[in-house]
Amino acid sequence: MDTVGARLKELRQLRKWTQQQVADLLGIERSTYTKYERNTNQTDYDLLQRLADLYGTSIDYILGRTDVMFMTNPDNPNSEPDTLRHRDLQAFLQEDPILLLRDKLFELSPTEREELLNLTESNLFYILQKRNPKP
Repeated sequence: MDTVGARLKELRQLRKWTQQQVADLLGIERSTYTKYERNTNQTDYDLLQRLADLYGTSIDYILGRTDVMFMTNPDNPNSEPDTLRHRDLQAFLQEDPILLLRDKLFELSPTEREELLNLTESNLFYILQKRNPKP
């Protein structure tokens, strides 16, 4: 069974992120994140949930309770597994134009990232409302 640290390192490396990039996204010191990957520190529940959200996986995967790296549709737990599980993850990460923008994300300040998130959420809401207008 993989350790929590090994799982975190695997997830980070699949995304070609540095420990510093992950630490910045989480708002923690790089040395703190390094200790999680080395299994010298344990995460609290809040950070564990944030890590799962960041990596698009489940807490169970990080803890080694399942080998299913990517979750099914959270709105329908009985659905087929996410197709991402059945694709070559490296190819997906290299193909996806949104993920290609991730390097630019790390150039933004925390305030700029928050502003971008707010804009993205409002645009997504607008697009979904256009798709499914209320009668």
